[in-house]
Amino acid sequence: MDTNAESLCKQLEDFSPSLFGTKEYFSYDGITLYSNSREENDGRFIYVTNFSEVEGKKPLSNASCYVCINDSGKEIKKTPWSEFPMILVSGDSDIGEVFDRLLRNFFNRSKCERSFKEHMIDLVANGANLETLLKEATKEYDNPFIVFDSNFSLVAHSVPPTLDIPQAQSVVNNKYANVDVLQKLADEGFMETFQHSTRPTLVKLPNGYEKLTVSLFDNMECVGVMSFYNYIRKFEESDYEIVYYMAKLVRTYFQRNTYASSVWTPYDYIFNYLLANEGPINPKVIKDLDVSFPQNMKIMTISLENSSQMQNIPLKFIENSVKKMLPKVHSYIHCQNVIFLCKTSSLDLEQNEKFFEKFSEFLSKYHLFAGISNNFSDLSDFKNAYEESVAAATIGSGLSFEKPYFFYVDYTVFHMLKLFGSENNIKKFCHPAFKTLYEYDLKYNTKYTECLLVYLKYNGNLTECANYFSIHYNSIKYRMRVIQDVCGIDIHDTNTFIHLNLSYMIFKLFDNEQKIVTKIIPEDENTK
Repeated sequence: MDTNAESLCKQLEDFSPSLFGTKEYFSYDGITLYSNSREENDGRFIYVTNFSEVEGKKPLSNASCYVCINDSGKEIKKTPWSEFPMILVSGDSDIGEVFDRLLRNFFNRSKCERSFKEHMIDLVANGANLETLLKEATKEYDNPFIVFDSNFSLVAHSVPPTLDIPQAQSVVNNKYANVDVLQKLADEGFMETFQHSTRPTLVKLPNGYEKLTVSLFDNMECVGVMSFYNYIRKFEESDYEIVYYMAKLVRTYFQRNTYASSVWTPYDYIFNYLLANEGPINPKVIKDLDVSFPQNMKIMTISLENSSQMQNIPLKFIENSVKKMLPKVHSYIHCQNVIFLCKTSSLDLEQNEKFFEKFSEFLSKYHLFAGISNNFSDLSDFKNAYEESVAAATIGSGLSFEKPYFFYVDYTVFHMLKLFGSENNIKKFCHPAFKTLYEYDLKYNTKYTECLLVYLKYNGNLTECANYFSIHYNSIKYRMRVIQDVCGIDIHDTNTFIHLNLSYMIFKLFDNEQKIVTKIIPEDENTK
């Protein structure tokens, strides 16, 4: 079969359909193959064309080599340029032989990678564990792989004991990633970059080396991270594709195997038991495990604003960062939340003011929220306290707030209303005074609804209300009398005040359409 530029390009395209789609899928050692239709590309490339199309023209500066098919019908003894390599192919050559020659000269790495991928698939099919996969990959590509789960607990690695790299050995020996390294990555913006990307991201390490890091996603959730370190040899362009391929295999491993963290302390066991079972744990177990708990305790839980935050910051990083600020606490990671069991005094705002200043700064920096339970002394109340802390974080972050941490005692009534409202149309229990006053305001262009809401916001304190509106105390007294006359209520009656206050809370929690509270009371005032 005769050879021409069109047929040769077609052969190469069939060899790898992605060849002409995007260069990152078919780039080896920095060289990409393109046809003459891609001459506008800025990268290094091999130019496939007919000799007549380049004869007498200047070469393209970014061409690494020209593959020219002789379509002149005469013998060519000299190439047009001395500074650019050129492979001359006779037009009557067998296209299969020409194709094989190109593969041998330029894409031998590609053939090796194909063989490697087939080998890895065979290992997966035969049930090889993740450690074996990583070691086989290292055997082929020299540099070691390390895989963490979403908590940054070590899952598997191929770091040989003989590799004298302190950072690598520290990670392997300590079972989790170096927190200082994670902090540096987060401060420099790399954390968000590589955990949002499904493609490998190059990260420079403090010890002068580099790593290719890629996140492992399962059903839109980040379940782990894999890194490929250049401890043995420098990276090449083709390493990006291999790391991406290995990440797909590792993700398959996570999908097929329920993986538990390799870090499992006695406290982990107890916390897991208390959350998974009803009733107390056997005291003998606590004695045998040689663990102890404070007499008065609170649970603090850090919750993520939304599930996508798992791609921004590892839970293990959150856990270790807080434990640096608050020593002697017991922690546990559960359902994408980080749980801290603390002495009651540790979470006292007045006694531990410096901690809460640092803690608030940390939470704000990473857009996190923390909920703090009520006090308890019996471990059988652990699960209930955990649910209180989660409710405080969830409800508190959904309302207007001044600090990113919330005490359950301040949100208990909101929690009660939320639980009741999930199964009932809770708005029907609101006091009718709000509807009456709202319609009155629309009719006469007044603002008595706002006045009532502010009155409830400040728990009936008329001085605070007057300060809010910047008016005289007697003026606010007059407005409250008008409200009582229009609605036919006595706001000094205990039951009426409680009913109005509960209605105010219901509006804050459930009024998503009209947003009566946030529309009438400006947001900046809500967060004072």
